[in-house]
Amino acid sequence: MPKLKFHIFGLRTEISITVLIWPILLFYAFGGTIKEFTWEPLQMAFYVSLSIWIAILLHELGHAAGAHMVDIETEKIEISAIMGKASIAWPEEGFNPKRELLPLALGPLTNLFVSGVFWGMSRFFSYDPVLEGMCFIFVGIHAAIGIFNLVPTLPMDGAKILLCLHALLVPPIVAARRVATVGTIAALGLLYVAFQNGYILVIGLSPLFILANIFAIKWPEHLIRSPIRKADSMDQEMRHG
Repeated sequence: MPKLKFHIFGLRTEISITVLIWPILLFYAFGGTIKEFTWEPLQMAFYVSLSIWIAILLHELGHAAGAHMVDIETEKIEISAIMGKASIAWPEEGFNPKRELLPLALGPLTNLFVSGVFWGMSRFFSYDPVLEGMCFIFVGIHAAIGIFNLVPTLPMDGAKILLCLHALLVPPIVAARRVATVGTIAALGLLYVAFQNGYILVIGLSPLFILANIFAIKWPEHLIRSPIRKADSMDQEMRHG
């Protein structure tokens, strides 16, 4: 599938053509039609889409910046219609919760920080309804992406952050299974909330989240990149029951 490729801060970045689905969907969401075409829905669709793309890019740059701070390389950043990915070259020696916590946390924290900055800018531009409204769009999008990524369910950052924190107290294999259990419950909660409010995208993603967490409960060693045998996993969990 065609991709736009460029470098930002020395990082190879690839944006899939699938991101163009956002302005198309938003054009109709804002009341636009081909038959009775007007520019306003199209302009809003592209502005909101651009805000989403920038928010995802900054999120992944946050991960990459965190990795750089702890001397871990980021190979590239990829952005598609529904997700972004920073391909971080995690250390071959295995899971290190102290070292991995910062790269994981800086993604959503970057979005929340940017949301706060634009909220402050909206106060400054309160004299102009257009500029204030544009700022509020950035506030909402960055806050939504930041908070959604902090939900403690796999594969979201929130579950991985919780794993790092819990693994400081118990063996990682035990922490992985417990976090995956919490993640399954959180994913079921997301699905319920999505059905109640008609969040189509979340309804579509929630079953994948549930499956990812169930997989991690059964094979927690994959979550911590460990070759540990199942018998060892069960033994450690019994001792930290």
